[in-house]
Amino acid sequence: MIKKKRITVFVSSLKGGGAERVMLNLASGLAERGQQVDLLLARKEGPYLKYVPDSVRLVVLPQCSRLRGLLTILNSRPSLFFKLLSFHPARMLRLLPGLIHYLLKREPDTIISGLHNCNLAALCACFCIKSRIQTIVVEHNTLSKIINSVPARKKRLLPLINYFYPKANKIVAISDGVKADLIKTANLQSDNIVKIYNPIVTEELREMARLEPDHPWFRKGEPPVIIGVGRLVPQKKFSTLIMAFAKIRSKRNLRLMILGEGRLRKELEQLAEQLQVADDFIMPGFQDNPFACISKASVFVLSSVWEGLGSVLVEALATGCAVVSADCPHGPSEILEKGKYGRIVPVGDYKAMADAILQALDTPADRNVLIARADDFSVSLIVEQYLQLINDF
Repeated sequence: MIKKKRITVFVSSLKGGGAERVMLNLASGLAERGQQVDLLLARKEGPYLKYVPDSVRLVVLPQCSRLRGLLTILNSRPSLFFKLLSFHPARMLRLLPGLIHYLLKREPDTIISGLHNCNLAALCACFCIKSRIQTIVVEHNTLSKIINSVPARKKRLLPLINYFYPKANKIVAISDGVKADLIKTANLQSDNIVKIYNPIVTEELREMARLEPDHPWFRKGEPPVIIGVGRLVPQKKFSTLIMAFAKIRSKRNLRLMILGEGRLRKELEQLAEQLQVADDFIMPGFQDNPFACISKASVFVLSSVWEGLGSVLVEALATGCAVVSADCPHGPSEILEKGKYGRIVPVGDYKAMADAILQALDTPADRNVLIARADDFSVSLIVEQYLQLINDF
């Protein structure tokens, strides 16, 4: 029997990212299982705020200065103060005073954090106050890709992870690939890392997928729609998808929709113009309900250079939509079981992607099989694994 415990789920905000959504799903799922749950945010912002259930207590940390964070460490762990001076972890330090105050006042049994700044802040805070709070940090992405994408991260972020992550009671990696990369990149012990997939599929997702999308492209008689979802950033490599679409569009009457927002919007629009497909290409921005569009699309495509898991692939499967994915590290190959549940192509290969999309269009997948695979990532199943992890402490 799982004992009722006070559990804090800690994430920076509820912006429209996959990690933020799954941490909210985790908090909601734990509360549904009768646990006393706080959802702790560094910033009260993001479109997912309206989905926080009444059963979850929402708490927002005050933002403090970096100097105050350093003084907090100096007063409790002087040796750590001098170590952190050289790394300048500004975001972590700003969270620290408020987080320590919260932990001392609330005294949760367990804190589960996600994303690097929150992970480091949670571990540092518990270390500073010499707390016996159970700490579980969730690694949502491929660490080697994160630190190599910005050179400064290798000098600042990696040493902090090397120092603090071993202090966690458990580290959760969201895929086998993320686990292997974390062990290699941060030189961590494998026995303290457990793989638990993201809690993705909810009844709410299924209900939202059944709704009619509010866009004329999905009306009866319109051409098939290829769809991608994600932030418009280099990691997602939507340029590959647009190039693949242009290759297909020269042969078939199709349309391409990419849901999401980001700094590469203008660059992607210009690429569509150059490839002469702008009339059949649209980016409507972030959508509260992307699942209605995905469920009515003909093929969902993930074109990323890397992922931690690729939760959006699972979401697409849950709607019954056929999928094509770049074989990026890490997650898609695990989710699709090396091609059993969707076609996999080399990263950046737009010609192979175009061929795979055509094959998916010509040979429709069994929607029930795809939906059944997505059930392996249901919130109820994943929450049970987290509760077992918590109960083992």
